[in-house]
This record gives sequence, C-alpha cells and structure tokens, in this order.
Amino acid sequence: MVPGERITPKSVSSPKLAHKVAGEHLRIHEQDKTRGVIVGEREMSAWSYGAWVGTYITPPTPGAPVYTVEVVRRKKMTTNVGEQDWEYKMLRDIYRELGLSALDPRRDP
Repeated sequence: MVPGERITPKSVSSPKLAHKVAGEHLRIHEQDKTRGVIVGEREMSAWSYGAWVGTYITPPTPGAPVYTVEVVRRKKMTTNVGEQDWEYKMLRDIYRELGLSALDPRRDP
C-alpha cells in the first residue's frame, strides 16, 4: 500500500469507526472532529523508532452518506526500516470492522 492510501468503503456512515481504530493502534495526540483530523503516535520500541500517523476523514461534517478515510505515516527516523505499515493496518481494520472482504487478499488471506 502506498503511503497516504485512501479508502471509501460504501457502508461507512459514521467517522466514529476511524476514531476507534486509531485509538486501538496509536497514542492519540490530537483529535479535531471539525476538521476530520486525528494525529497519533507509534512510540519507540525494541524494533522501531516509532512513527507519526495522521488520519484524515472527509467530509468532516456529520451526516454525510459516505466518508473517505486517508491514513498517512511519517517515520520518526528515515533509517527506521523496521517500522510497520500503519496505513495498511489501520485501513485493513476498518474493513474488518465493517465486515468487508480483505483489503488486499494477498496480504490478508
């Protein structure tokens, strides 16, 4: 998955699901529901120097028929080769919560 990948699952009728998944994977630093922005952090571990992860929900207004969720990751250190693909993991978990088929069947059998 390319950084900044977007998904628009047709059955997402509330941005709450993106907030839930972000809270499961990240330490949330900022949530601005009026702009549709969630900024979170993956902290340093034995395998990684960590990453900043932004989740963007459009449109940011309640009651829209469909929402688009974009996830962008920025490594804290460019030489951090062990950092996980948080864009993919978060979007995959949104699909799972919706009961949809795998986001990428080759990666999620």
